[in-house]
Amino acid sequence: MRAENHGSALSGAGPAPPQALPHKEPMRAFSDNHMKSAESLPADGRSAACHGPMEALSPAGFPAQDRPTPLIRIGALMGAVLGTIWYALDPRHRKTAEENVRLALGLNGSAARGITRANFRHLARVFAEFPGMVGMSAQNISRFVEAHGVDHVHRSLEKGRGVLILTSHFGNWEWMAYGAPFFLPARLNIVARPLRPQGLNRWVTALRERSGNRVIAKDHALIHALKALKRNEIVAFLLDHNAGKKTGVWAPFFGGYVLTHKTLAHIALKTEAPVHPVFNRRLPDGRYRIDVGPEIPPPPPSGSREERAEAMTAAFNAVIEARIRHTPEQWYWIHRRFRRFRLDKPR
Repeated sequence: MRAENHGSALSGAGPAPPQALPHKEPMRAFSDNHMKSAESLPADGRSAACHGPMEALSPAGFPAQDRPTPLIRIGALMGAVLGTIWYALDPRHRKTAEENVRLALGLNGSAARGITRANFRHLARVFAEFPGMVGMSAQNISRFVEAHGVDHVHRSLEKGRGVLILTSHFGNWEWMAYGAPFFLPARLNIVARPLRPQGLNRWVTALRERSGNRVIAKDHALIHALKALKRNEIVAFLLDHNAGKKTGVWAPFFGGYVLTHKTLAHIALKTEAPVHPVFNRRLPDGRYRIDVGPEIPPPPPSGSREERAEAMTAAFNAVIEARIRHTPEQWYWIHRRFRRFRLDKPR
């Protein structure tokens, strides 16, 4: 499987990035100010979007203290072994990842290599865990993931316009998406880049849809996303992969500008569907915590549609950046996200 193509769906410049790699304390879900830097995000594990104890994952509820599935221990072992081998034997992706870390986080030497090495182990673990997600069910979901802030989506769906989700290749995005039907109140439609070869794409798509999701090919995202929103469903976009000049806008990211897909912003402006950030990261026990944040406010109504879409896309990148800065080893650094990085905004 080509690493760059492995993905599906389901925050301005911040402070100096962390220098050490040990697992950080859990991060709070997004507050109303989605532009906060990573430094301002609390580390006490409580979600600002979660009122009181952890919300139930379904009307019946599942105890958060359920013992993690044995698949987590297997994935941890495979990730450590395979990730170390991958890092040693794949100079192309190792170079890309380390260059990305140096550029984005301003790190050099052992600090950049340390994050890169940890990132390879993390991604190997994500790939190793992929087939095991079919073991999730409504009865055992809390052995895989725990979700916070789902009430935000409940309230937004009451408006009848559907819900858009902003996310990225962070944590274990596959487990987050697969488990969504067990905690989200409406069907999830996932915008995904088709994999190659076609046989692999058919197999992966079948697994992704097994829990009840619908996968939308990226080339047909607009029309199918609009139809899903009319049905008051949920549509998720991963916004951290490169865009072309026709499909993207230059948006701020890690102190410069990168071409970022504008489809999510245009759909949000056209339909007035709320956009919620949804991210996950691995907990010390090996499960993943999913944080659903409050709606990202749309830009003021002044200006052209294109100007508003550009402003909204910039806000999306700021949300993604803050997540990456907080737990950098769990992002998808092997993707050439900074291939068209510019310090000054191109005209």
